[in-house]
Amino acid sequence: MKVEAGESLILSWMRHVVGCQIVQLNWKPSVGRWTLYDEQMLESFLEEMKAHFRERRGRDIFNQGEPSQLIRQGEIDVLGLRLGEDGGLRLFAVDIANHFAGLNLGMRDRTIARVLKKLVRSAVSLHGYFPGTPTEVMFASPKVDHRTQEMLTECIADLNEALEGRSMPIRARLVCNEEFGAEIVQNVVECADTVADTSELFLRSIQLCHIAGIAPGERRQSARSGPRAAAGSDNAADEDGDRVGIHIQRQVQHLIDLGKIPQEEIIRLLDQGYSTRVFRQSYPVLKRHDPSLPKSMKQHHVNGAGRYYSRPYRIGDGHYYLCSQWVDRHRDHFDRWVAARLREEA
Repeated sequence: MKVEAGESLILSWMRHVVGCQIVQLNWKPSVGRWTLYDEQMLESFLEEMKAHFRERRGRDIFNQGEPSQLIRQGEIDVLGLRLGEDGGLRLFAVDIANHFAGLNLGMRDRTIARVLKKLVRSAVSLHGYFPGTPTEVMFASPKVDHRTQEMLTECIADLNEALEGRSMPIRARLVCNEEFGAEIVQNVVECADTVADTSELFLRSIQLCHIAGIAPGERRQSARSGPRAAAGSDNAADEDGDRVGIHIQRQVQHLIDLGKIPQEEIIRLLDQGYSTRVFRQSYPVLKRHDPSLPKSMKQHHVNGAGRYYSRPYRIGDGHYYLCSQWVDRHRDHFDRWVAARLREEA
């Protein structure tokens, strides 16, 4: 079986970073052999999504065809199953497109429609064959143009709202650009020297680079980042090329010191929908911290991976973790929010 480089990368990421004990490439259901649960509800959901994206977003995400056929024809590039420490199962499904010139599945509208179709179909197929299992459905691509990314993010927020409305324990995500490099590639590269499985082709290529004295995982400041940062910011740390996360942590602390994050705003920052709309963020900006729990619980983790800074902030009467998944595309949205908070009356 031919294995693509992107699929091999995701397989290694699921096994060694996410912690899935079982991972399968090119997963398909055994049609006619497996029981498909909640079939009528799933068909109704597909029709709902078809109508929603056509009427609200002007996008036809499905061609002509029976909803049941769409569910059964689903194929997922990489599917992982993880058994957590609490004994709970969780599924991770990733479709990946690795285009050197950037994500291109046709014209922009066609590309967006095809990505949405993959996410919707994967969500309903996994819910039908693994009912009630918490699932994260992702589309990953290392390079997506800014406008396509924004439009997909808005549509995926619609999908997540609809999934929640149907009480389906599934969350859809787009992982691309800087987030793809930081969350997937960098984490896999960092574990390369501790894995001895030569069947994982992406990891094996990294190990060969290390043998040859080349360090593909070495973090280097981009030659372009210095001048851009110096020209666009008065913050000395930004001028030195510090990541956008440093800027965001400082601004949040500044707002806390000024008392500009009231309880009603905290409640909004804990909400996924608000965080997506305002910041284009894939996670809620804040996560509650329970001081009574031991550190071993790693409350700043989500699904076994650190998604929040480990030091909680005291805001008002509570303690909260701040999301750490910030990249350059989030900065303008965040700065607009800060400006709005500063304009608020104390």
